[in-house]
Amino acid sequence: GGFLYAYYCIKTFEYKNFAIENIEKIDVLPLKNSSNFYLKTAIFKLKDALAINYKLKVGETIKEQKDNYIVIMNNYQNYDDLLKRLLRYGDKCEVIYPLVLREDMTSMIKRALDLYK
Repeated sequence: GGFLYAYYCIKTFEYKNFAIENIEKIDVLPLKNSSNFYLKTAIFKLKDALAINYKLKVGETIKEQKDNYIVIMNNYQNYDDLLKRLLRYGDKCEVIYPLVLREDMTSMIKRALDLYK
């Protein structure tokens, strides 16, 4: 048996596992270059009134929309700028993909909480 790896499926909006030896096809998402930052795909979920009133930014598309939330794919903004913007949305925003951006968001929130201990 091989190692299992995890990925985020942008079609089903969930994490899945895979074994490298089982890969038959890979679709590569486009990368864009702006001001020496490589821009990559990011997916985030907005809830409640923020989801209802959210205005899409350049390079964003809606991937899923329900009554109380919206899932957005961003292919334009670099991760640093996107993270700063998403932090403003507080508990109404969840970074879904990629894992590194999700971990960066978690780390920044923990550092902010440490200031108030």
